[in-house]
Amino acid sequence: MKKYSLILLFFCTTGFLLKAQTKQDSAFQYDNRYGPFHQELKDTTKRTVSEFGHYFSAGVGAGKEYGIGGAISLISYSFAFKSFLFSFTRGGGQTLFSGGGDNAVYYRANYFGVLIGESVRFKNAMISLSAGVASSNIEIRYQDVTSKTPNHYIDSVSRGIASFPIELKVFLLARNGIGYGIHLSKNIVSPYKFSPFYFGVCIVFGKWNNSRKK
Repeated sequence: MKKYSLILLFFCTTGFLLKAQTKQDSAFQYDNRYGPFHQELKDTTKRTVSEFGHYFSAGVGAGKEYGIGGAISLISYSFAFKSFLFSFTRGGGQTLFSGGGDNAVYYRANYFGVLIGESVRFKNAMISLSAGVASSNIEIRYQDVTSKTPNHYIDSVSRGIASFPIELKVFLLARNGIGYGIHLSKNIVSPYKFSPFYFGVCIVFGKWNNSRKK
């Protein structure tokens, strides 16, 4: 369900940005962008979105694994060519306070993934949706609610397994240099119930604009 929510959020946010763009166009304040059809328009400030873009983001936030919450961190580098986006992401999360007892639920998870996706790139914003493959480690202790034995807990450990992350990024950017945004990820593994969800608020560094004369 979360992966469909990411896709819906991608299209909703894209529609919002394009609507704002249309209002600017009607006032002759054109803001260049690269979208899925590689649209490029000149603007009155004599600046344009470059064909190539570099985005390095790092952030912290919260996540869940099998209903167990915890803190997460996300580090990602993305390289854009027009609307295409290639990303490398390292994500990790764990329960902060598990109590330390035999019956304390907890999770620890991380992944390193390579992704490809589409983006809509403005001078001062970018939104992207990507999918790819990753190597993941997942450790979790959870209560077996189907067991007839009271307080029955299960330990599950998976290391170096293949997974399939889906990532949504929404960045608000300075003209060159620094920005901020959000990074959401659903890392799909088998069985699906052990697929961690990550949500992070990020600081973004990079180079994504060029100046040029008309």
